[in-house]
Amino acid sequence: MSSNDLNGAKRNTWKLFSIAVVFALLAGLSAIIYLKVLEHRLEKRLSPAEQQMTSVIVANTNLAVGSKIDTSTMAIRKIPSQYVNSDVLTPAQFDSVESAILTKPLEQGKMLTSDYFERNIPKDFSDTIKIGHRAITIQVGEINSISGLIRPGNYIDLYSRLQGGGEPALGTDADDEVVIPVLEDVFVLATDRHSARPNEDEFLHLQSENRRRAYDTLTLEVTPKDAALLTLAESRGSLVAVLRNTQDTEGILFRKMGFSDLISHSGNMLQQAQSKLHNKSLNGIHADAQGRLVTKDGTIIKDPNVHLNKEGLVVTKDGTVLSGRGLRVGKDGKIQTRNGKTVDTKTVHAGRNGTLVDNNGTVVGSNGYQTAKGGFLVDNDGNIRTHDGKILHGLHIGKDGKVRTPDGKVIQADDIEVGPDGKVSLKSGTSSALSVDKDGNVRDGNGKTVDARSLVNVDKDGVVTTKDGKVLKGVHVGKDGQLYSAKGKKMSSGDVLLASKGVTAGKNGTVIDKNGHVLNAADLTDVGADGKVRDKNGKVLAGVYQDEDGTLRNKDGSKLTAQDVVKKEQLAKKMFHTQTALKGVTAQYDPDFAASIHNRSPRRAGPESLPYEVEYIIGGSSDGAASTFMVQVEELKKYEETE
Repeated sequence: MSSNDLNGAKRNTWKLFSIAVVFALLAGLSAIIYLKVLEHRLEKRLSPAEQQMTSVIVANTNLAVGSKIDTSTMAIRKIPSQYVNSDVLTPAQFDSVESAILTKPLEQGKMLTSDYFERNIPKDFSDTIKIGHRAITIQVGEINSISGLIRPGNYIDLYSRLQGGGEPALGTDADDEVVIPVLEDVFVLATDRHSARPNEDEFLHLQSENRRRAYDTLTLEVTPKDAALLTLAESRGSLVAVLRNTQDTEGILFRKMGFSDLISHSGNMLQQAQSKLHNKSLNGIHADAQGRLVTKDGTIIKDPNVHLNKEGLVVTKDGTVLSGRGLRVGKDGKIQTRNGKTVDTKTVHAGRNGTLVDNNGTVVGSNGYQTAKGGFLVDNDGNIRTHDGKILHGLHIGKDGKVRTPDGKVIQADDIEVGPDGKVSLKSGTSSALSVDKDGNVRDGNGKTVDARSLVNVDKDGVVTTKDGKVLKGVHVGKDGQLYSAKGKKMSSGDVLLASKGVTAGKNGTVIDKNGHVLNAADLTDVGADGKVRDKNGKVLAGVYQDEDGTLRNKDGSKLTAQDVVKKEQLAKKMFHTQTALKGVTAQYDPDFAASIHNRSPRRAGPESLPYEVEYIIGGSSDGAASTFMVQVEELKKYEETE
């Protein structure tokens, strides 16, 4: 091999070596770049995402009720925007809330929201009194304050215990001690210095850690007339405060109670205890601890169409009185006639001679009253009555047997309504024709806005009630004739719907219940497996649906609010209807109606009301202890026939 060939081979070898080195360097560099890329990606994945922050107002220390919002009590803190809702106050809003007073304690570092403060709290206690009313303070002892359990915002009844309140004309001695009702459903404004309605004066002197639980005075919100009555009652006797449920609007159904009433009551209790030993008749039906209707022997009534009215009578949902008609409760819990036929209580209507007939042709015996056309009752004196016994003056029965008004108009029993003041009105429409628009107002079938006053009754004392008699607490009529809430806000027809449920309107469509809890639509509804949205009573909310994001929406796509739910629920109950007063027609309450039904003579009532069983007593006195046994009426008849 020549030297030239050898040199050429060497040069090729170095070229190949150089190329190999270059490729090795490139490979190493590529590996380094790849690892750097992987490292960067890993760092990016493991590093927390940059969050958008929002400045909010927080408490700079633990703040008690009554603290003022200012630069000494508040601070600014930045938190992730995703945790800030629409109720949280930001620094830009601070000027508008400065000097407002906290109505709830606020912990250090906790965000300030709109439900923690009030901007326009009354200056002192007097500004919290409802216009047209007065505050009066009475002394109470440990017993009369229900062991200190009466709280501001509660409602109480007041009785007066008087010495020398007897009436000789009624058979009681002039010196007898009596108890008489003085006022009912009275709002407790304050216990000692603890007020039901916040005011600056109370907050400035508030010492939460030293507040007394016991107290000896109650401050009440009453009308000027009631204040005078209360003063007189307190000067003549001792006052007794009786706490009532905030939802209870029932009246006090006695004029006075004396010692003779106490003795009589004990006798009635004994009779009632004895009567509960046996018998399945409808007389003596009572509610057990679970609220179920049971007979004297404990048989549970399983008919959802019946209930006990205020007089203790068993009636259907439309008011037809079933007590006193010789009915009984079968083993299956259904209401039957004496011969065992089940009564369809939903369809019973007037029969002949005071009887009732259901759609199956089952005849139900009379209860001592004739049933006129239109569903009215007529007593032995010719008085026209409602199903619950109220005597109707001004109506008359024509030759055709129909009941007419003084101007000759034929009416049905279900078409009239008797108010607490005895006035009789004709129902001219029900809530089935009413609806709620997008602004929360109630509209009739013609699309016209329904006035708030047309949804309520206002009695002579200014008490505002729904058409079915439920008192709207705190609601009153202003000088302009419009309805106002306890806080002085003018009420719309939609507000009346909320008040009838015992709630008030909150912000962003929420509602505030009687305990001060803020509720949204989700709190008041349930979404079933079938996708239908129902209220807490199980009724489907028509047109309401849940979208893909889980948001509840109305038929028009708008977001469902808690106020929407309450208004729909109240309209569905058909609590509201317009009325037209029947001129010349009044109603008179008959306190003896229930007694006349319960204490009817079987002979007068007819064979349908004969006792189901007769008790025979043998022996007794000098013969030793008496023994008793029961004989069924059917068996007694067979025995008499064989004789």
